[in-house]
Amino acid sequence: MKIAVGTVASVFAFGLSLMSGPVGAADAENGEILFKSICAQCHSVEPGSHRTGPSLHKIWGHPAGAAEGFGYSDAFQKAGASGLVWTEENLDKFIRRPRSVVKGNKMAYLGLRDDADRADVLEYLKQMSQ
Repeated sequence: MKIAVGTVASVFAFGLSLMSGPVGAADAENGEILFKSICAQCHSVEPGSHRTGPSLHKIWGHPAGAAEGFGYSDAFQKAGASGLVWTEENLDKFIRRPRSVVKGNKMAYLGLRDDADRADVLEYLKQMSQ
């Protein structure tokens, strides 16, 4: 009996994915590591603890440019006034390419292109928003 090499490889890959947990499951622990290495220079997740950027504490579901006590750029103020709310979809787009979501923002950060890493950061921010 002949079995195609592609079939064997597919079955093997599927087995590996079962061993590592649900396909596409975000990892908040990795998200925290990524946040600390990429975002924490400018942002905190502690309430009211603003740095160069605003605290991201409870950002989930809040309008852009609305963290109490932070002086936002005109770009973020306009985005919030235009109805931008930090949903999972909007945060994902923003973390991927900030300037495509809030045009004219002053962040030095250019974006995180890796889908899995972005999902991990989003999961971490979601947990910090509960």
